[in-house]
Amino acid sequence: MAKFLLGRSQAYAAYANSTKSLTNALEDAELSRSLDPSSASYQHQCGIVQLNLGDKETASRHFSSALLLNPTFPPSHYYLGQLSAENNNHKAAVDRYTLALKGTTQECNLQKDFQFSHDLLYKR
Repeated sequence: MAKFLLGRSQAYAAYANSTKSLTNALEDAELSRSLDPSSASYQHQCGIVQLNLGDKETASRHFSSALLLNPTFPPSHYYLGQLSAENNNHKAAVDRYTLALKGTTQECNLQKDFQFSHDLLYKR
């Protein structure tokens, strides 16, 4: 059941064109998390939805909580890196991107984001 709710939450968040869709996504993500509180994925999904709702502080707490459950969870390191970069904390962003790269075989936008923050930090 929790996996079904996570999938539905991800779909709502991915195709959200209204606050109602995001509210539905958040409800499903929180229910998934309550059904399996030891899952970093479910905690992370709550962060993704909060980020889409514009609540970066709560999103950051969810990503950090996911890392307490699984310290090598790449997606949460990635998003914490994004939030750090947005706050011009490029040292923290580089550190987070580095941790995310260590934990994944997927490049996605990670290499580009790492390089951008690294350049801002070290090529001043």
